[in-house]
Amino acid sequence: MIQFGVYIIALSFTISLIYLLKQPKPNKLSSFTFFLLATTLVELSANYLSSKSISNLPLYNLFSIFEFVFYIFTIRQFIRRPLAKKIFIVLMVAYGLAAGINIFLIQGIQVFNSVTYAAGCLLVVLCCAYYFVEILFRPTPVTLVRMPDFWICSGLLFYYAVSFPIYGFVNFVNSLPHALLKNFNLFIQILNIILYTMFSIAFLCRFKVTKSPLSLSLEPY
Repeated sequence: MIQFGVYIIALSFTISLIYLLKQPKPNKLSSFTFFLLATTLVELSANYLSSKSISNLPLYNLFSIFEFVFYIFTIRQFIRRPLAKKIFIVLMVAYGLAAGINIFLIQGIQVFNSVTYAAGCLLVVLCCAYYFVEILFRPTPVTLVRMPDFWICSGLLFYYAVSFPIYGFVNFVNSLPHALLKNFNLFIQILNIILYTMFSIAFLCRFKVTKSPLSLSLEPY
């Protein structure tokens, strides 16, 4: 059975695809559409493996490396200071190497890589925090609710700040009573729904209604 959160991810991808198709040329949000497509396919594959009683941990372990590197790359596109951009590149390379070493040589691919996942959560939170510091000190005022990067970073900051302590102990979850395990899974689903809803808003905030409710135009970004 496909979890409800997967439908939210698929909806977010669809909205981002409409946004992409309306763009005259690629911009800094274009890659996000392909990331959401990859996420949808991974979640569908994970659900299929689970339905066949096959472990989906290797799939999630590998995808999580790409996921965190991509998020850091995305936030890097939203910031302006050259030195910070260089630091973000270092973080991407260092995390990718460390996570790869952990997954293949230390914790292993068949066990949820809680160490590098928790580290990835922390890195994304710090990168988002830096983004908001830059926004705060920009010389000209900005309308945050009309900025896709604000919604994306807000979603990431909330999701990973809340899930950081949870995923740090995820390898102990299976030993919990069934009732608590069910509540744990429900909480993670709720966090995913919030995250991908905010991603959807990031694309929807660039649309505006013109002339009639059925007429939409897209503001440049």
